[in-house]
Amino acid sequence: QKYAETAALLEVPVKEDMKHKGPATLEISGRATRLGMVYIRTGRWNDGQKLLQRAMKLINGMYETGDPRIAREGLRQLLTVYQGERMLKESLAGFELLAKWESAASVEPAATVKRDVDMGSLYVDIGRPEIAKELLSELVERLRASPGASVRDLMSALSVLALANERTGNLDESERLWDEVLLLTERTVRGRTPPHAFALRGLGRVYTRQKRFDQAVFTLEDARNILDNTPGTDKADLIRMKWDHAECLAAMGKKVDAVKLLEEALVLARKQNDESKQVYAQAMIAKTFVRLIATLGDPADGLRRKEVTVEAIDALRHLEQFGALDAEDERALRELTGGAKSDR
Repeated sequence: QKYAETAALLEVPVKEDMKHKGPATLEISGRATRLGMVYIRTGRWNDGQKLLQRAMKLINGMYETGDPRIAREGLRQLLTVYQGERMLKESLAGFELLAKWESAASVEPAATVKRDVDMGSLYVDIGRPEIAKELLSELVERLRASPGASVRDLMSALSVLALANERTGNLDESERLWDEVLLLTERTVRGRTPPHAFALRGLGRVYTRQKRFDQAVFTLEDARNILDNTPGTDKADLIRMKWDHAECLAAMGKKVDAVKLLEEALVLARKQNDESKQVYAQAMIAKTFVRLIATLGDPADGLRRKEVTVEAIDALRHLEQFGALDAEDERALRELTGGAKSDR
């Protein structure tokens, strides 16, 4: 993560690449992609975006000049950066282009699983879960019909399909799918691990929305216990776990306990941001603010709610500058500002 030093090392070869007159290569597009990412992570957003746009242009050029296999590999590299930097619009356009290219090349279905899972997850994030359901339902059926399909691939596809059903209000189907994910996890992963907690958290969240609070509390506390007792657990997993547990407690009327969990999540989110300085970490802070605002309802919470609202708007505006607002974030920003435009 020594990004300034990395940038200094990459800038010279990238400048040489700019003088290259022949056909583009994967190495040339890859260097532009890497330097673009590094610039973004050092706060040079405009410079980074220009380099990523150049990488996309080079990749398209490779495809048009008759090297589609290499172009597809370059696009996959670029998509990894788009996803990591939470560039949602660019990610969607890139995935749709990759699907088009791979369809034209008759790529084996087994090679497209990760693409479809990632694209389905993106459709959910940007507020188009119905498209995700269609895409992932087809993928799940294909994986079930394939004797050699990876169980982990099936679990990934089922998880996104479960989330898409949850977002469209099909809670019974979402519950059934999360149950299947949990069963497959128990069969394939030894011990009580974060994958088990992930499936339990999905189930617990659905139970909350079905108002089956006793089951929700039991399931979410089980998931929290797994994460709390797993060394090196990702902070993002802990934060999301606290969000869902707090949602359950708030729905049960236990607002004080819910607020306590969200304040803990906020501390973790700030630590995560201090360590990474990446856009996804900033998004975790914004999302925690929004959940905290919704939970701070008592008159005595008025001052804290006002403080958090100011911070939430600022955090969401910051994400807006980078095109990093998902559907949930956009809705929150509209509600908090009354639809007022940013003056930035």
